[in-house]
Amino acid sequence: MSWIKCSDQMPKNGEQVILFIRAEYQSVDSITDKPIGKPRIINEIAIGYIYDGKLWIHYDQDDFHDLNDVTHWQPLPEPPEN
Repeated sequence: MSWIKCSDQMPKNGEQVILFIRAEYQSVDSITDKPIGKPRIINEIAIGYIYDGKLWIHYDQDDFHDLNDVTHWQPLPEPPEN
């Protein structure tokens, strides 16, 4: 399977897919709330879905990523047989 650009096509509403996420991350001091160091670009691959315009990633309980961070996606492969 190959990656599909989100700008070309989005997955169907509620369809579980593999997501490629590219986001800028900035560490912040927990006491002063000031940035620490330089921002970093992070690349992640996750399984999730888009439902009514909102991104849902199975491990992302704190909503770290949003839909704008997803650049590509692809369907899940068929599960293994027995």
